Amino acid sequence: MVTRRFTSAALAAGVATAVGVTLFTTGAQSAGAAVADDDLRGKALQDYTIDTGRSGPSVGDRYVFSERLFDEDNKRVGTLAATCDVTYVNRSSSGRVKNALSHCTGTFRLDDGQITVAGTITRTAKSAVLAITGGTGRYDDAAGEVALKFVNDKRTNYDFDFENKRGGTIVG
Repeated sequence: MVTRRFTSAALAAGVATAVGVTLFTTGAQSAGAAVADDDLRGKALQDYTIDTGRSGPSVGDRYVFSERLFDEDNKRVGTLAATCDVTYVNRSSSGRVKNALSHCTGTFRLDDGQITVAGTITRTAKSAVLAITGGTGRYDDAAGEVALKFVNDKRTNYDFDFENKRGGTIVG
């Protein structure tokens, strides 16, 4: 496993992948298709880094990005839009960045609605878990969490625990 560099593409991949899996899987259920939880991925579309203050990771930096979401057959199933804000940087006594913490939010857009996620990701993480905070359309009652496994700066695998707050499954 590769240690993730603290870049917008890396953080975007994590957030996008988490949201994308949730959206595609719930969408596939309505069509009667079976989708493996860990077979979706996000591919970087656009990203931009706003570097405030000190060069490199520092409190206040922002990573803005989007990703295309694909299923196991490499079929495009949605888009992710996300941001991550650096909230804490841990430095060595010499000032070298040892790790950093970012708060990330993302919205996964699918044909039948959107799903929002939020949580924290560290610079050196090989995985993370984000909360599903809500949704629109078919996903207006979404809850649960999404586990991310970072493969590299351009790809993230994910697994999710998705539920309907009112009970039952989310189907079309």
